[in-house]
Amino acid sequence: MSLIRLYLDEDVNPLLAEHLGARGFDAASAVAAGRRRLPDHEQLLVAVQDGRALLTHNRNHFLALARTWSQRGMVHRGILVAGQWPFPVLFRRTLRTLSQYSAEDIENLVVWIC
Repeated sequence: MSLIRLYLDEDVNPLLAEHLGARGFDAASAVAAGRRRLPDHEQLLVAVQDGRALLTHNRNHFLALARTWSQRGMVHRGILVAGQWPFPVLFRRTLRTLSQYSAEDIENLVVWIC
């Protein structure tokens, strides 16, 4: 079982990728990669092409995308949805979720970080 590799959507604080990296997780940020303003479906494609699950606060758009992808038989590495919490809460809850699941566990799933 392998660790989840994350791609943070542009609405997620890019510091999260740095803090997760310091804890041994592979996390990349759309902001740090210069991929701001890409449409949501392109953000998901970037994550898939890089073998990463996508972490977002944008639940409505990505739930619709997950449904569309499922109907079309398309594969993604997981979509993690988090609330708009203060950074320490987001960091702690993301760490807990990454510790509870493997990359294989979340393929094609939407996982709520709580």
